[in-house]
Amino acid sequence: MPLFVESDKVTLAASRGGWDGFVTAIIGGPFNPRYLIESPNLGDRSEGSTICYDVDIAAGPLTPPTFSVGEEITLYGKAGTITIDHGDGTFTVEVTVYPTDHLTRVRRHTVPLWRLALENEG
Repeated sequence: MPLFVESDKVTLAASRGGWDGFVTAIIGGPFNPRYLIESPNLGDRSEGSTICYDVDIAAGPLTPPTFSVGEEITLYGKAGTITIDHGDGTFTVEVTVYPTDHLTRVRRHTVPLWRLALENEG
């Protein structure tokens, strides 16, 4: 069975770089899972994303960041506001987009914790 679930914050082993990241996907079956780990510090060339096994993770799950309703964050590079905390590790975010001077659109996205953490923690 997987030791980690999606949105867990983990620290990779020194042999894998030793950086902190978030589990963004579990790959494979329950008996030999691999994890896609992504770093919130994407500007650092020594970090980024990696696929690894349980033995490649030195610590975790660590305390993830917290987000609350009404908090202003970024999502996909645009300013947004958290409008709903679903309580299951997902959030609804409203992003206002101005395609032209005469048009305003409000888009709502339901995203997992790791997506908010990648953009707003790093």
